Amino acid sequence: QKLASMPPETRSDLGADSVWLGTLDFAVKKLEFRVRVYSSPPFGIESAPRFLFDSITQNVSGIPVQFTGGPGGKTTWEMKSIGAKFIGEFNESRDELDGRYIQNSQPLKLVFKRQPGERKEQEQETKEKEKEKEKEAKEPRVADSNKEMRPSEKAEPAPTAKQSRAPQLENPLPTAEANKSTANAAALEVLEPRSIAPTMETHASEFYLEVPFEVAVGDKPKKAKGTDNQESGVKLAGTITIPKQKNKEAARTFPAVVMLTGNGPHDRHQTIGRHRAFQTIARFLAENGIASLRYDDRGVGQSTGDYWNATSEDFAKDAIAVWKHARSLTELDPTRIGILGHSEGGMVGTMAAVWEPEIAFLILLAPPGVNGSELLKSQIDRISEMQGMTEADRKVTMALQGRLQEIAAGYFSDEKAMRRDIQSAIRESWEGLKEIAKAQDPHSDLDKLKSDLTAQIEGQFQQLRLPWYRFFLNYDPCPNWMMMRCPTLAMWGSNDLQVLPERNLKPLKVALDRNPELDAQLTIVPGLNHMLQASVAGLPEEYEGIEEDISPTALSLIVDWAKKHGLLDK
Repeated sequence: QKLASMPPETRSDLGADSVWLGTLDFAVKKLEFRVRVYSSPPFGIESAPRFLFDSITQNVSGIPVQFTGGPGGKTTWEMKSIGAKFIGEFNESRDELDGRYIQNSQPLKLVFKRQPGERKEQEQETKEKEKEKEKEAKEPRVADSNKEMRPSEKAEPAPTAKQSRAPQLENPLPTAEANKSTANAAALEVLEPRSIAPTMETHASEFYLEVPFEVAVGDKPKKAKGTDNQESGVKLAGTITIPKQKNKEAARTFPAVVMLTGNGPHDRHQTIGRHRAFQTIARFLAENGIASLRYDDRGVGQSTGDYWNATSEDFAKDAIAVWKHARSLTELDPTRIGILGHSEGGMVGTMAAVWEPEIAFLILLAPPGVNGSELLKSQIDRISEMQGMTEADRKVTMALQGRLQEIAAGYFSDEKAMRRDIQSAIRESWEGLKEIAKAQDPHSDLDKLKSDLTAQIEGQFQQLRLPWYRFFLNYDPCPNWMMMRCPTLAMWGSNDLQVLPERNLKPLKVALDRNPELDAQLTIVPGLNHMLQASVAGLPEEYEGIEEDISPTALSLIVDWAKKHGLLDK
């Protein structure tokens, strides 16, 4: 039902040449999947199309897909980063793929259907809209004081469309590692002063310029065993958005922010569904006199590296490398360069600020104040409650979730021991899980249910064992708040169901009481969700249907705070 109500993608959203939707029935939960296919420039070409996998239910977007065709209409889509694969076969009209989704060992039936409204229809729609705009441009325009405050929608030349998003989690640095981490940060390359050089990819509007950049991070991976080749360090590719100098005014330098994305691999725009929040924020800030640098996460888009085998310590190194690059640019004021981070990016920002005391300020959007384990459990519990699950049923699912996190935090000598613990956890919760499933479908095949549930949990568990998740589960961000010194703005939406304001604010206030030198403003904005959009309930499934990328209220708060703290030229 939800898939049927979703609008098909258009060129003005993500530009996919075709879109495939399917629903995977995981016994006690249904997951809605989407695959986007790009076979036209600039994202792909006919002979080498680009495929991206999205889990709409989990708010996971842009996982790269390796496509393999076979005889008789058979096709394989492999998502290596999450250990998943879909093997299907086309029907006669080639608008449906019937097959099996495999994550770990259990194959589950899944049917993908191609959505209407593809390339030709989209191009026709675009031409009609362009004609309407030309007509409007010839007519007198009257200012509308109620119109949403939003930067120019003109698209910049798109980076490689390898944007990704994985399950909604967060994480920063263990306090015990602080001394080692500080040394790593200090070892990063110090860049010589240089100017922002326009390139053929430069995008300009009346208010700003957008120029691509590339930064090398100072860490270099070790040699792989049995090889003589030394891999190069991580290279981060991104976009600088800088305000235009006004006519007849003396040249000036601008304040700037380095933008850090939320959890999971993201492109530089933090693309989630049809939303490009970071692009919107960057252009709004530029129109108000603040430059920004946003970049593809390591291993995403045009950036190199491996996302899933990195941790937030690595992401903080990335942030500091880009921050140092910003300080080397002659158009920017090195004393007014800070960090803007969303969700996990907010935690990474606090880590970077502790490592690098010269970071001028922090702007944190929905930053967590508890460790990843607590964040996950509170998130799952609140969303389940909002979706109508009873308190008794939530206790069952939360007990299982907690047990899985305990298992994931441990170490196993072999896979058999791990599987025994998982199966034991399922047995402990089985009676309650069985009742939840029977309430949804009285005719459930309980043997199949148990088999499907085990496969689902093992799939989730494999993700929890990745370095990124293991680090996240145990990390407490509060000690950073006790050591930070730069002015800090933190804001949450009252409808945030992923980083619950009341749960995360409480420990941060305790940390602030122990740090009287920190000038911090903590604000809860009524009616906004985790993405800082105006929302009804705040559920992740609402994101796609919301028109705005980020609320004008949140954008105004950022600029007002910047003015109050002297970050903007008068």
